Amino acid sequence: MIAKEHSRTQVDDITWNDLDMDALYTRINQCQSNVGEAVLYAMLRDTGVEQEVLDRRDRWMKAFAADEQGRMQAQKGLSRLGLDQNLKAYAYMARPDSQGPKHSWAYPLLAALPLVWAALGFLNPLFLLGLALSFLLNMVVYYKTQAQWAPAEMAIQHLSRVLYTASQQTKHIVPGMEDGYAEMDSLCRRLRPLKRWSALFAMGGGDVLEALAVYLRIVFMLDMIALTRLSAFITQNKQEVQALYRLVGEMDAAIALASLRLSLPIHCAPSFHQERSVLATDLVHPLIKDPVPNSVSWARNALVTGSNASGKSTFIKALALSAICGQSLGICFARAFVMPRAQVMSSMALRDQVLSGESYFGPAE
Repeated sequence: MIAKEHSRTQVDDITWNDLDMDALYTRINQCQSNVGEAVLYAMLRDTGVEQEVLDRRDRWMKAFAADEQGRMQAQKGLSRLGLDQNLKAYAYMARPDSQGPKHSWAYPLLAALPLVWAALGFLNPLFLLGLALSFLLNMVVYYKTQAQWAPAEMAIQHLSRVLYTASQQTKHIVPGMEDGYAEMDSLCRRLRPLKRWSALFAMGGGDVLEALAVYLRIVFMLDMIALTRLSAFITQNKQEVQALYRLVGEMDAAIALASLRLSLPIHCAPSFHQERSVLATDLVHPLIKDPVPNSVSWARNALVTGSNASGKSTFIKALALSAICGQSLGICFARAFVMPRAQVMSSMALRDQVLSGESYFGPAE
């Protein structure tokens, strides 16, 4: 849902695997929430990010790095979302119109039946039999729909927690990120009904109150009524829900990226030009401990030569990783990196293992 699929700006799976980018993602990922992890992964795969967005990400990284108290406050709130992946929420956001129950008109009708039979019972006690039958019918419908629509309910509850987390984040603004918090506050206000309706799923307080809440949810079909209302609301506000989810994740990812930059021996922001050339000064591979920097000026087809296990493929991978991360994250693993906007692709029939030092050019380095 987060990443744009089938786009020329996306890092393809072959290139991703060739460059050990799962390991790079693991190296970068210090997110506090599953939302941050999902958005960070999508950010890393998308090289079509506009310069304005890269500048904003750079500013947010610097803001979090400079404000320890604000950073800790943000991480504390984000950590409450947890790290358990909620893939159902991603699917729900992508197609909320297909994730809600059909025949939504039936559930308010079923909820009204017990009240109708109860009112008629005051006129004739025989009508109380209809009340008992309506209880039984609603109980059957409740447990059947619970089994069918539990994933959708879980997704909505997750989105509700994201909304709550976002609303709490806006109470502690980190200087330099005012634009992000203003956008977040605006989205929270527009999506406020999501929090009100989803509260019905969490009715209860323990012991007698919890038992009473479950009884009311069954008799009056509260879960399904809330689900139909929320499905319609999320469908109508699909872009806002996705924007808020992405914004919360970007703030979490910005903290992880700020930490990454502090841990790197060498890094820089990329410079983009129109020429078909790449210039890198003191380029290093981000997954190698104590790397040896190398510089390159690449304006035409290049042939990299050297003895076995001398680091040729590692150097090429380092160049590709900086070209990708420069365009996706605004971070290059070099002292200076100049390049045109370009799609990075690779195709290696055999794979090196950079982390273990294995190379198919020869013995381990």
